[in-house]
Amino acid sequence: MRVWSWEQFWETVLVLLGLLALAVSVANPSTRRLQEDGVASNSLEEELEVTTYWWGEWAKWTACTRACGGGVVSQERHCLKQRKKVAAGKDNMTCTGTAKRYHLCNTEECPASGRSFREEQCWSFNSQLYNGRNYQWKPLYPDDYVHISSNPCDLHCTTTDGQRQLMVAARDGTSCKYSTYRGVCVDANRVRRRAVLLQHVG
Repeated sequence: MRVWSWEQFWETVLVLLGLLALAVSVANPSTRRLQEDGVASNSLEEELEVTTYWWGEWAKWTACTRACGGGVVSQERHCLKQRKKVAAGKDNMTCTGTAKRYHLCNTEECPASGRSFREEQCWSFNSQLYNGRNYQWKPLYPDDYVHISSNPCDLHCTTTDGQRQLMVAARDGTSCKYSTYRGVCVDANRVRRRAVLLQHVG
């Protein structure tokens, strides 16, 4: 006959209780699902899906907007993005920096006998019909219509008889003046254009 000590007895009881708990967990479907969910959760923590942004290559410079008098060339690039899985990280939100840049070109003076760039733009409307007829157009300069528009890059044209007016965005490279600054207008795709490359005068 084998004699058991109390210490051996309790060790045996603990082992049996452990085996019983394991058997119950294996037999219980809900417990198995929790264990599987835990594995899936750990897997998601290992691979996070984030959006990565980066700049594409710069496109070629555009042609100069003017043959003389200071036109503008521009160059664009696009912000690219991709969803991908990484070990760890977070979205970098967006590209930083500028998507478009500009340079002056053909800065030599135009012949004094030629038309101004604003005149050329207004004259381009001579071939278009308005209310079934053609009109001859000429420019009004910012000092003439400051009460109508404070934007130096608005092109304001009027008919030669002064009876009709129209206002559109001036083309890239159009000279402009704002207060004591002179510059050129750029960015034809914006409703409200902006003046850049400004220089202080007088």
